[in-house]
Amino acid sequence: MDKGLPHNIEAEKCLLGSVFWSYASLQKACEEIDKEMFFNKGECANGLIFEVIKDLYDNKQTVDISTLTSELVARNILDKVGGVEYLSELIESVATGANIDYYIKQVAEKYTLRRMIEEATKIITNANNPNLDVSSAVELAEQNILNVAKSRRTSEFRKVQDVLTKAQQDLQYLVENHGKVTGLTTGLLDLDKITEGLHPTQLIIIAARPAVGKTAFALNIATAAARSTKKNVAFFSLEMPAEQLILRMISSVGQIDNSKLKSGKMENEDWRRFDEAISQLGNTNIYFHDAGGVTASEIKAKCRRLSTQGEGLGLVIIDYLQLIDSSAKYAGNRQQEISEISRSLKMLALELEVPVIALSQLSRSVEKREDKKPVLSDLRESGAIEQDADIVAALHAPSVEVPQGDELPVPIQLIILKHRNGPTDTIDLLFKKRTSTFLSLKKEGNKDAK
Repeated sequence: MDKGLPHNIEAEKCLLGSVFWSYASLQKACEEIDKEMFFNKGECANGLIFEVIKDLYDNKQTVDISTLTSELVARNILDKVGGVEYLSELIESVATGANIDYYIKQVAEKYTLRRMIEEATKIITNANNPNLDVSSAVELAEQNILNVAKSRRTSEFRKVQDVLTKAQQDLQYLVENHGKVTGLTTGLLDLDKITEGLHPTQLIIIAARPAVGKTAFALNIATAAARSTKKNVAFFSLEMPAEQLILRMISSVGQIDNSKLKSGKMENEDWRRFDEAISQLGNTNIYFHDAGGVTASEIKAKCRRLSTQGEGLGLVIIDYLQLIDSSAKYAGNRQQEISEISRSLKMLALELEVPVIALSQLSRSVEKREDKKPVLSDLRESGAIEQDADIVAALHAPSVEVPQGDELPVPIQLIILKHRNGPTDTIDLLFKKRTSTFLSLKKEGNKDAK
């Protein structure tokens, strides 16, 4: 036993002594403390004594010096814990059970500090393991820290009356907001109507063939969501630098032709719109990560850190899923790699309670069919993605005729292929390529899109 580890033996003794003074103290101690929380994981006298006390309590037996002594004798550990003399010392250590809360707090806090040291030691061991890659070591380190947080008992029972009140409030909110978006808005009315917005814990897959506009679609959603919330929006771009992404955002928000932003041939009205777009985007909390070669573990780690900043994390967007690096565990087995990535993204959504949107490539098989309308099986390495996702949608250009230049908007269908908690449908959109903007056909004020 390392005497240098954080501990408070006196608090442990007073806690044990307090349980003999009142049933309330006994009840509170047995509900909030475990044997493992005593120094040396309960293998010393105090931990063993508490284990017996808790067993007596759980079995609805009287807990006093007599029953405790008898049970210690029956287990042949009375001498090991210091005999009757030590039990008498425990009872005499306090004169009342009134301070049980303080003793519980002291024992619990010292246990938490020891757990921190224990997990930190594991982090050091993993960091020195030559067979463990850096991303895996970082993932394990973060999990080690989470283990400490989860070990703390902070949750309590919720009375049925409190839960009923919350359910009533939630229902009232839905009634008052019937037909309105209850989650984060996508900026597309038809999509919001079907999904009721983007909701925490959802994994949403948006698939398309190249050059259909899936990056622009994701940027539109990121902008709309960020403008509707003070929370952070994380955008992982695995093939396009942030500078290009922000130009597309400015083009869309300000309705400025992409070519003018690239060439610098701006007119006075363009500069006015540019300044207005800069101002609007400057008031959002969008964070770009544009380094390639990122793993799912690294994405999770960066999102965890972003969730602790400002108002927290509201949305994660990844462009795109197949470019996420996998761990060495499934190297060479692409289907297993994608399965691991897909599960990691769903766990990210659940852990941080945020919607996660991941863009995905459709397989080339869709181009070989006469009917090129996407189906679920067109997702590349689709099995796990299909299973893990709450919503799967595909962007599809139904017309084979491509408008000349970028002047005319392109009809695009957003086909909802899977919706775990709602209907599937096909949504008609217009894509203004020159301004990187998707428009809902039902959106008012879209006369310029025609």
